[in-house]
Amino acid sequence: MAESMASFLMENLDELLSCKRDLIREEEDQIAWLYKDLQLLIAFLKDLQIKFKDQEAAKNLEARIRDVVYEAETAVDLFVVKTVLKDEEEDNMITKLMKKIGILGKFGYGRSLNLGHVKKEIKAIKTEMNEMYDRRTCGVQTCTSGIDQTSDNSDEVIIAQISDDTDEYTRSLFRLHGSCDGYHGHPNYHFKLLRVLHSSFSSKSCWIEEQLVLLRYLDLEMHLVPHEYTPAHYLPASISNLLNLEILLVSAKCDFDFYLPHGIRKMVKLRHVRITGPRGNIFIGSPENLVDYPSCMDNLQTLSWINPWSCTDVLARSPNLRKLGLQVSLCGSTYGRSSLLPNLDSLNHVQELKVYTNFGSGHNLGRTKFPPNLAKLTLKGTRLCSGDMLTLANSLPNLEALKLSRMSLKGSCWEASGVFPKLKFLKFTSLQIVWWIASSEDFPSLERLVLEQCYRLRKIPFEIGDLLTLKMIELHECNPSLASSARQIKEEQESQGNNGLQIKIIKWSMEGRAQLELELLLLNLKQLLVYNADLISGVKEQVESHYNELSMLKAFLKDSTEKRSEYEIVKELVRQIRVVVYEAEDVIDTFGVHTSLQKARSGFSKVIHVIDYPGKLRIVAKEILSIRIGVDDLYRKQSFGFRVIQQQAGEKSGRGSPDKKAPLLRVLEMRSISLPVFPVKMKELVHLRYIALHGDFEILPASISYLWNLQTVIIETTSRTLKVEADIWKMLQLRHFFTNASSHLRGPPTNAWKSGKDPLVRRNLQTLSTISPESCTEDILARTPNLKKLGVHGKLRTLMEEKGGSSLFDNLTKLDHLVTLKLLNDTFPDRPSSGSLPPLYKFPPNLKKLTLADTLLDWEHMASLGILPKLEVLKLKDNEFKGERWEPLDGGFRLLRFLQIGRTDLVHWEGSSHHFPRLHRLILKHCESLKAVPSGLGDVSALQIIEVYHSSHTAVASVKQIQTQKQQGLTFNQPKLVIYPPE
Repeated sequence: MAESMASFLMENLDELLSCKRDLIREEEDQIAWLYKDLQLLIAFLKDLQIKFKDQEAAKNLEARIRDVVYEAETAVDLFVVKTVLKDEEEDNMITKLMKKIGILGKFGYGRSLNLGHVKKEIKAIKTEMNEMYDRRTCGVQTCTSGIDQTSDNSDEVIIAQISDDTDEYTRSLFRLHGSCDGYHGHPNYHFKLLRVLHSSFSSKSCWIEEQLVLLRYLDLEMHLVPHEYTPAHYLPASISNLLNLEILLVSAKCDFDFYLPHGIRKMVKLRHVRITGPRGNIFIGSPENLVDYPSCMDNLQTLSWINPWSCTDVLARSPNLRKLGLQVSLCGSTYGRSSLLPNLDSLNHVQELKVYTNFGSGHNLGRTKFPPNLAKLTLKGTRLCSGDMLTLANSLPNLEALKLSRMSLKGSCWEASGVFPKLKFLKFTSLQIVWWIASSEDFPSLERLVLEQCYRLRKIPFEIGDLLTLKMIELHECNPSLASSARQIKEEQESQGNNGLQIKIIKWSMEGRAQLELELLLLNLKQLLVYNADLISGVKEQVESHYNELSMLKAFLKDSTEKRSEYEIVKELVRQIRVVVYEAEDVIDTFGVHTSLQKARSGFSKVIHVIDYPGKLRIVAKEILSIRIGVDDLYRKQSFGFRVIQQQAGEKSGRGSPDKKAPLLRVLEMRSISLPVFPVKMKELVHLRYIALHGDFEILPASISYLWNLQTVIIETTSRTLKVEADIWKMLQLRHFFTNASSHLRGPPTNAWKSGKDPLVRRNLQTLSTISPESCTEDILARTPNLKKLGVHGKLRTLMEEKGGSSLFDNLTKLDHLVTLKLLNDTFPDRPSSGSLPPLYKFPPNLKKLTLADTLLDWEHMASLGILPKLEVLKLKDNEFKGERWEPLDGGFRLLRFLQIGRTDLVHWEGSSHHFPRLHRLILKHCESLKAVPSGLGDVSALQIIEVYHSSHTAVASVKQIQTQKQQGLTFNQPKLVIYPPE
């Protein structure tokens, strides 16, 4: 906890030192000092987890570090706020509030940064740290002074803290930072006889001297320079000269590709190489001529995490490789390849393989030839289907351990039809499957089954109980129903004479369980309000109020889980939330049951309600209000690290300016009230990361551009259009921009590219929704290369029409990362007219989700949409297509899982299972002319949900016929029907 808080503060200081020097010019030395000491504290906190984990003194010291980080953060934040407000009058609203709550009295009102108490506390902490290292008795010598210079040939490992008298004969240097005083960024030059080096550098200052030829172990932590775009990061080529190096460990957190020098191929003594941190691909550089390098790296046993396509020659040169970690993070690295990985069947000695990827659609892992003697396999993000797992089982006869992590399987069901003959250990982590079908024949040697955070999985296959080899079932924070199925398996085992099966259940923490219970209640309330409002007609307004209030408490539960939930005040609030959730659920459920019984009775047999349900709900509302007051008080005092403040619906004073709360806000959620104008004091909240407002806005003012920390902007307005005067190109941290209106964006300056490198490219920006068609210019979209979600709202004819052989839609073609696109036609006050779609090649290449509305297309255009290669979700809103007949073409919609059809005049819809082979969910709304849903959809094995709202009776009857057809076919997946209004 303390480590994460200190890291968060370091990120803020990084930004101030690199991007906001004009704000801190007078106090830059103090902030640089604080940044440097935080590095030391973080290194010590990491050591605590390893060397002093169970010592009471270490726990007390960690608490002191946590408190001093809080104090330093508050002091720096207040200094920034006061600097931003230096042109305002001293007695403005924020100043009065700061004086009133005593903040200024504690930290001083002057504009200087007061870190006096922080410095004293950090100095005391560092003294105690040194004493703890001196007291260590675990067999490792601690050196803070000179060492015997006669021991040049000794291989003894000495851990040396950095001090002025550490000399050049030190063998091992621990936790060396590139910014240490006196070494000018290259401290390793002074220690020529090092065998072991663990150091921390920035990406610009990292340098390994060639004189360290005796180095055996190198552990580097690379801290990348913030706010500077670099398409790739490189490990210095000088590492290739460390020919005696045996172990290389590198940790580098970055969002882009990372490169190892090609000279690593000549380091024949290397035994273990492990690179962690980069989200992109990790490559080994390619030399001009491979002949110049040794033909074999016999000693290499461990290599991870590497993009396999960059090092096929290294894999071929490493016959004794035992552990291999492969990470494929960008589609471009496998472009044109049919398989996610190259063939690995030549690696006869590989025992353990880990494969991580953040994509998987369109690539087949099952085609890969795996190492023949593979015993342990870990998969994450591979999105394999049941067929791929069958291929995997057949190709790995010696597999003993299989770990399936997040997104390793796709779909809601895994049918384990393959046989893993030697598998002893099986682990699921955060899988989204609902059903798991397996028999004892699939895992005949299974000894241990571990399920972690599988909250959707309903049960463990009962057939597992036939395995007499099973010794342990572990459940970690899983769906409670899994516990009962595990106990049933234990009973089955005991009936067969096996009393050795153990069941280990780790339940949710108090906060986690409360969060789960609250989410389930909110889900039930939403279903009541949307689908069964007639059951709560007498208390609907109260239920809506409870839903809104409880939704806000959900954010607090998430905060308490991530931050300081060990405090008694937080535990008490969590306990109160659980109690009120139970009470609300009981009252609402009982009222719904009574209402259903009343409707089922005849006129004379109806029973008068003797329970005052509205009164009971008012009591629940008072309890919720009491909890909200406690939560708001917790946030207001900034206790326990909470920095989120939510504006209550009842606080509608003045113009709704949020500055009445505090100047240190991180999150501002005010959509529960309607603001007549945009808050005028908004620019003073310079620490905001998230802002959500609702009101009668027609303009987003330029003042919001001053909030340089903003990452998410959500604006809900009653206006059809929103003029964005704010300069989003100045907002370096902006990731998500949401509005419900057609937003007109300002383009960047016309001379932005004159320097040769465009400084206005915003690679952090992932969401723009919704913007006007006129805003889809090359100047804007070319500067958002990593855009993932785009919504366009307005006259789409402007977007589609060609001028001079090109159209504005052509600019979307270059958005390689775009996966979600909304095209909402709005011709108000004119009626919408028939439109057309651009050619297939102009759509973004990786599009997965498409929403269309009010374009009045002919159904023939569906053939074009069906050819989109990666389309999984298609939402056709009202008046999207016109015409009485739709006949899908063969070969389309191969990956489509979700189809929604809104208001339309469609009468005849013809189709079969091969037109929608993977359809999972079908939604029809206001299809009042549709005669029938194609009966062929009953043959789609993946179909699970059909929802029909306000559609014709014949369409409803056809849907019921499909369900009957599936039931008679005795298929496993019986589709769930949702029909409204109910018949």
